[in-house]
Amino acid sequence: MSSITTSQAKEIGRGVLKYRRVIDFLLAFQHTNIQGLLIQNIDWDDLLKNLDVKEIKVVNVSSRFRPLVFLIKNDDSFYEFRNPVLSLNKMANEWSAFRLLHEDIKSEIISALLENDQHSISMLRHREQRFEKYLEEYEERQNTDSTTITISRSTLTEQAKSLDDDDDTDYSSTDNDRT
Repeated sequence: MSSITTSQAKEIGRGVLKYRRVIDFLLAFQHTNIQGLLIQNIDWDDLLKNLDVKEIKVVNVSSRFRPLVFLIKNDDSFYEFRNPVLSLNKMANEWSAFRLLHEDIKSEIISALLENDQHSISMLRHREQRFEKYLEEYEERQNTDSTTITISRSTLTEQAKSLDDDDDTDYSSTDNDRT
């Protein structure tokens, strides 16, 4: 950070605070060059595509007060997203702003977050099993029925709000934040 200006240092400091959640979320993906990917100026759809996410499934389970959210990988394994679908939409919006930053600023923000990582609870949990099998077993264990909605990466913004409309909880500071 020795070659950055005072204004850039301030921008990096603000960026660390502003983009911490979205970067923590993206760092949880199993990707061989996640830092290189995060520096690129690509849209949300392309980012998820590069992370091998082919679709997003939202599962309404009768025994739960809010839907479950899953990011299905190309190999049909999946990530369980531990927050409401609206939070995923917020991640997409934060990414849209982050990706437009200068590459050097993004790199410094990512480095600062990796350097000061306090091992927060991940918003994602990867499961190696096939999604359909998992859902079948989940319904059996919970003795409940579910309905599944597939959201394409590009329609997340439009559909997330309607799926979370019944849930007025503020998730901006959940237990996933670092303590």
